[in-house]
Amino acid sequence: GAQHDVALVKRLLEEELADILARRPRQADVEARYRKAVKIGMRWVKSYTELDFRSLGSYSRAELDAIAAAPDAL
Repeated sequence: GAQHDVALVKRLLEEELADILARRPRQADVEARYRKAVKIGMRWVKSYTELDFRSLGSYSRAELDAIAAAPDAL
């Protein structure tokens, strides 16, 4: 099988994003939310691999917005 590394995780997240967006009607606000979710997901995976098991539900909206605005974590 494929090696489970950063490149694979990032590729899977990006492929899933592309698939979701291809199936939805084009709406800029919805696309922006999905893109933010991918960046938040990348940060969560990075944190998890660093043994930081903080729940996504514990982040404030401002923290999630900051994560989404930051460069990709992976």
